[in-house]
Amino acid sequence: SRYSSQHFTIDYRRSALALRANYGEIGQEFRDPAAFIPYDNRYTQIERRVDATWTKRQFEWLEIESGLNYSAQTFFNRDNSTPAQSLPTIKRRSVAALAGATLSERVLGVDAQLSQLYRWDRIDDQSHTSPYIGASLETGGRLRVGADAAYSESYSIPPIDALFWQSDVFAVGNPDLEPESAIQREAGLKLEIDMPVSVSAKHTWYESELEDLIIWRRQFDGKYKPVNLAQAHYSGTESNVVVGLMEDRLKLSYSRTTLRAENRTPQSGYFGNMIPFRPDRVESFAAQLKVASVLIDYRLSYSGERFIREANTKALEPYTLHDIGIRLDTHILGVEESIRLDVFNLFDAHYELLERMPMPPRSMRVAVELGV
Repeated sequence: SRYSSQHFTIDYRRSALALRANYGEIGQEFRDPAAFIPYDNRYTQIERRVDATWTKRQFEWLEIESGLNYSAQTFFNRDNSTPAQSLPTIKRRSVAALAGATLSERVLGVDAQLSQLYRWDRIDDQSHTSPYIGASLETGGRLRVGADAAYSESYSIPPIDALFWQSDVFAVGNPDLEPESAIQREAGLKLEIDMPVSVSAKHTWYESELEDLIIWRRQFDGKYKPVNLAQAHYSGTESNVVVGLMEDRLKLSYSRTTLRAENRTPQSGYFGNMIPFRPDRVESFAAQLKVASVLIDYRLSYSGERFIREANTKALEPYTLHDIGIRLDTHILGVEESIRLDVFNLFDAHYELLERMPMPPRSMRVAVELGV
């Protein structure tokens, strides 16, 4: 198997206007000429995307936001083993508009904020409106305590590859998938301290009611196929702490996310069971040290148990990964340069997110960024 990607981005900002143009291309190859049924499938996904946002503070207490988005996606498939089974080119166009406002006021020494945002999406022949409303309170000073809450609705159409994936020994697409929708609620508490040692901590409770959630179900022939669950319920917590030392040259952070993903579809036969492929717990610890123009960071991540059967009869083992990176910032002939080397899965841990699909072993990435 082989995976490749390339992305190009152009940003433009002026006053209240921000424009971003993106081009992304993802290639995937799955080939085994020695298999009982030889296969050689190639997939390419291309997206062209333009985002425009306009943000303006009309008064001291009012900020207005609006935006437009256009996306064009194209999906190609080439079956080299059986060319006649190659899929035709598939295209998708989408347009979105959003508008919202944020009200800010200081009341009795507390900063209060109320935000509302509405997003309208038009994808092929489908339209949907997604509202968001959020509120927050925060004290001022070197010791700040805050609380926030939000309600939102979301709408997501199936990915093109889930709809049209060419049948192979691992998976098969499902052109009958329905869009997902969700209602989300969350509330959180936070603490920030600005002293010789800076501390930022936040704990959030969340829950979601989902309809037509897309999951990949293992069939009798061993292939995975995406299907819709009529109803599902997510609940859990998100916690994170960041500590800055030596004027933030050394940063330590810890995060933890818990999730209870429950099947609420009565006719499925698995009502009350945990939804497969959702880990019950994810934790991470990171350390970052900056000395002059050199940045070194380390990350330890832990992913808990995840079921791989809707009957909850089989689960994949938890796993731990170690990543390390180093970045050098330079400035030559008026051009800012950043060179970064990352080593992922440093100790070459063996783990799977799906049966028979081992994840990458130890790997390295070199990245170079140039700026003027």
